[in-house]
Amino acid sequence: MSVALGLLVVLGGCSGESTAGNAAGGGERESADASLQEPLRALPDGHSAASWHQLREVDPDVRLIAVPPASAGRAFEFDGLTVWPTAEEFRTMAPAGERSAEFPAIYDGGSLGADDVLPVRAGAVQPADALKEAEKWIRRVLKDEYVPITLAARLKPLAHPRAEFSTIWVRYQMGGVSIQVGQTRSSMVIVLHSATYVGELSAEFGREAFRRFLKDQALAHAEMQPAPSADALLAMFHVRSRGFSWFDRSRWYTDGRAVAIYLPKRLPGDEQVSADTPWF
Repeated sequence: MSVALGLLVVLGGCSGESTAGNAAGGGERESADASLQEPLRALPDGHSAASWHQLREVDPDVRLIAVPPASAGRAFEFDGLTVWPTAEEFRTMAPAGERSAEFPAIYDGGSLGADDVLPVRAGAVQPADALKEAEKWIRRVLKDEYVPITLAARLKPLAHPRAEFSTIWVRYQMGGVSIQVGQTRSSMVIVLHSATYVGELSAEFGREAFRRFLKDQALAHAEMQPAPSADALLAMFHVRSRGFSWFDRSRWYTDGRAVAIYLPKRLPGDEQVSADTPWF
């Protein structure tokens, strides 16, 4: 199944401090959350005092952005990438082990290739390797002041029966910005939810978001064209870059309180990972 997936960056009004839902979860939940709080230490280079040492939990029941209708474009049909999974999903879909035999690499002609021959499609990897890859992409895309030291410990893998839909998730609040990330092997969704950053249904709202939160500033200066939206409360835009870039084909949308941007997981000059490539 060919499903166009990508990276979503979302901004809107945040829920503030740790939620009442966390407080009602009992001593065990509080203890687990406390163990992941950022340790006090000197500010690293690139971190601002406004964001560092302000790590909080985000209510798992809060939806950080509306999901666009499927008719708005294939890039957003896989709406699971915008919705934080339930506790039951995390429990029942936890990785049971490595699945490369079930989802092997594919070579030309369908036969196994030699050690020095690259596959046409990569096979499933071990969950531990997928976790490391997910962490690298978050650190590659977000500015340092919005990435906690404890990021690796917070990542939650979710193994889908179809390995191309397996995802890795994380959610936290840092510097007053609620952050949620969901990734497949080919794409990722980053949700940034700020109490002080509210705008309008305009291209400039998205550009300012990209300037504030992303390491690569090229996206803020890319050409943007309005795109049809099936929802009158959402404004969508196509993004086009000139030459090879990791966001050569992109789109984003806003509801005036949030911004969501679609990007493939691809390094400059590299081929985009196909959406049907299994992960773990």
